[in-house]
Amino acid sequence: MTSFLRTLRLGIGQPENRRPDLDSMSGSEGSFSRHSSIQGPYREGMTDTSFPVYCTVKSQFRAPEIYARSLLSFGSGVGLYHIEGNASRPKYHLSQGAFVGDVGYMNETGSFCYCFNLFYPSDHPIQRQILPHNFSPIHPPLSSEEVRVVSNHFAPGTIMATQGIEVSRVSDSPLQADFITSAREGAVLVLPNGATREEFVDPSRIYPYVKEHATSWYQLLNGDSDNVIERPVINGALWVVTGVDRVDSWATATFPAEKILRMKAENHIRFKYNEENSEFWEGNSQSKPLEYNAGRFSDGTRGAVLLSVLSVALSPSEWSRHVAHVPPKFVRNCPVLPAPSLGLRSRLQEALARIKGTVRPPARDDPEGYFHPSIILLHILLLTDPSAVVGVVADSVWCSQVNGVSNILYIFITRANHICSIFGHTLKLSNWYVE
Repeated sequence: MTSFLRTLRLGIGQPENRRPDLDSMSGSEGSFSRHSSIQGPYREGMTDTSFPVYCTVKSQFRAPEIYARSLLSFGSGVGLYHIEGNASRPKYHLSQGAFVGDVGYMNETGSFCYCFNLFYPSDHPIQRQILPHNFSPIHPPLSSEEVRVVSNHFAPGTIMATQGIEVSRVSDSPLQADFITSAREGAVLVLPNGATREEFVDPSRIYPYVKEHATSWYQLLNGDSDNVIERPVINGALWVVTGVDRVDSWATATFPAEKILRMKAENHIRFKYNEENSEFWEGNSQSKPLEYNAGRFSDGTRGAVLLSVLSVALSPSEWSRHVAHVPPKFVRNCPVLPAPSLGLRSRLQEALARIKGTVRPPARDDPEGYFHPSIILLHILLLTDPSAVVGVVADSVWCSQVNGVSNILYIFITRANHICSIFGHTLKLSNWYVE
């Protein structure tokens, strides 16, 4: 993990000749008054509420969270639960799922919420009507030489199953497979026609632009410091897409099923994929995954199944000066499993859940939203270097460290706290509720 700090220093944005004893503005803030609100400047000494609280939970039944968390173990980027994406996007954008240079975030349903693309002018058909203040695209524009396209990056018939899922391929044509697992949670992604990858060759080319404009992006989504926001796009959750894996057909499955924990004492979950079945997934009502879906485009449209991203965060002081305030009671809570999904500890926790029954917290107390490893790393950067204004972390920093581990988020937080303790800080990690 210490090697992360050396690598991540490259992602810190710090204005030249910055004087820490004065109110300072990042490069994106020339049009904003540093005294534009009473609230902003005087919030600087308050406890930071822009980053989430990392909450340990015994189990989770939200399919988008389980799916996204499980697919992190492949080290291939972020898995999108809703591959079709938000239908309100411009038609140009809908045709290809996502593009290099997209700026957006993942919402609670597992969809990529597209905001704008930093490579194209405001009148291009890819852009939405509402753009950041004084928006102008990066210069020079994106050239074809800067984008690498890999056809069949995932071969037709690819089956991606997370740790602890045993896969038996029954047939290649039609594609059929059986699955059995004793893991407490996991996910399967099936790509009948494979996937094509499009990636930006040198993401560092856009770092200066990101550092200059990141504050205005968070203002676009959350409002400026004159406002208070109860459901923010949390600090570190904003992405710039640097790679996209596109598909025209797919199928996903996510477990556990709440029924299984409540009603069954057996340790295994069984289900099947059958390309000839109209619903693709087979199994009786008690052994199906909690959530499953599938889709196929026949008109040339493609969806985004995996994204590689740059995660962007502001320093707490930058946020307090220029972005809407998040009241402490509305600090976002991100769920993390404290134990592996396999092994003795996993089986003990599942047995306890069956004995005690499933206890769900009130809806208003539920953890909200998806949580990405880079948020932890950005938090480290901005805690340990108070002179920084903007932090940027590429997926490649943590993807190389995953190695198929299922509870990667808890491992990251544990190691991150060790590093932060050296600098006299601690990340917010709490046993917030237990199911």
